[in-house]
Formats: sequence, structure tokens, C-alpha cells
Amino acid sequence: MNEPTQPAITVVTPMYNRAKTLPRLHASLLRQSYPTFEWVLVDDGSDDVTEALIQRWLEAGELDLVVTHQPNCGKHVAVNRGVELARGQVSVIVDSNDWFAPRALERLLHHWHTIPEKQRGAFSGVVGLCAYEDGSVIGSRYPIDPLDCDPAS
Repeated sequence: MNEPTQPAITVVTPMYNRAKTLPRLHASLLRQSYPTFEWVLVDDGSDDVTEALIQRWLEAGELDLVVTHQPNCGKHVAVNRGVELARGQVSVIVDSNDWFAPRALERLLHHWHTIPEKQRGAFSGVVGLCAYEDGSVIGSRYPIDPLDCDPAS
């Protein structure tokens, strides 16, 4: 039996009663130009049809899905559980009502790899700007591109 390959990226999504918003995120993940990722879904005690929706996706087998259910403990606990389950070299947390542009994971990994390998341990993340579906940026752009800063900046 072959061992599963380690995904380059783990997408972690905490959720609670999000059957109406998850399909847009799911569709955006199906359109990703970078194929080597897993999607960790942490169901934080949903009592809507979220479980049935996810079951259909599992049966379809289109994505590398990892699904866990827990009693409702709050988003922060669900995020922590998702990160614990993550196998990717890089993890990204995305809310259940958000979505990714088609090249988002590819670009995230590209920017991560521009950080010299010996320096990556000093970084806690790579953050991108949010945009509307038409591509216009929400809020202001960063003062320089790329912006390298610490949490106090």
C-alpha cells in the first residue's frame, strides 16, 4: 500500500451551519491551478445539512478532503483542531463564507518559496489581500509589495 503524498498546502476551514456558503468555497478550490493541497474541514457541531453536503463531496472524490466533527466549541477551537490535522508544508485558514481566486494557492506557495529556506522558521505566515469577485481590492493595498513585517508593524 502506498503512503499518501504530503500535500504542499493545507486549507483549513472551521465551520458551523455553513451549508449555504460552503459550495462557493468548494467550487473555488476545484478551480485551483495548484493541485497538491488538502482541505481540512472542521465541523464545529453543525445541526443543518452541512454533514450531508460534505458527504457528497467525499463520495465525489474530487478533492483531498479531511473531515472532522466536534461538539460546538467555537471557531478558535475548530481552527486549532484543523491545524493539528494539517499535513501540508504550508497551512492557510479560510472561513466558510470566503473563496479563492483560481491561482491563489499557487501564488501563496510562490511567495512562501521566495523566503530563503533558512529564514522560513522566523515567519508565522504569508498574508494576501482580499478582493471582490470582480478583482477589485477590499481596503487599501500594502505600502510596498511584498511587505515583510512583524506583528507590531
